[in-house]
Amino acid sequence: YESMRRKLVVSLAACAGVAVTSVVAAAGQGTLPDPSARTAVRLRVDTLASFINSVAGLRVRVVDGVVDKVASPRVFTLKHRRSIGAIRPARAAIVLVEGEAAITEGTPVTVTGIARTLLGTEVGPQRPSPAFTERERERIDALPIVVASAVDTPDGVQLVTVR
Repeated sequence: YESMRRKLVVSLAACAGVAVTSVVAAAGQGTLPDPSARTAVRLRVDTLASFINSVAGLRVRVVDGVVDKVASPRVFTLKHRRSIGAIRPARAAIVLVEGEAAITEGTPVTVTGIARTLLGTEVGPQRPSPAFTERERERIDALPIVVASAVDTPDGVQLVTVR
């Protein structure tokens, strides 16, 4: 009986030590890191389109994209640069939280931002303001979305201006 009691006391002490260590370790984790400071997952447009449910909420860097259609200076769609022979090329929508992009159809770009679905974009923490116009909504409906913090040329020239 005494042996079992000692084992129980030692086990309880070990559990209490783990619990205290966990509370102390978690104490400094009340704030989330700045999303712009996180490393971005590098994807192509077709990969983003195929795996949006897996990468939604992650910071992504979409490479090899070409501007497909422009709904407004803050909303446009991308297609993969090499999707010329594809029957139905994969596309993604780009939404700027702030600023406007100086882009035209056919412009090759690299986009960095948070991957979202349409619902996640409209109710998530990085909502575009003002709300989407009807034309913007038609362009992005049923597409994976990147809420963009940066739109660059492949050479690194920033294409977004903030007013």
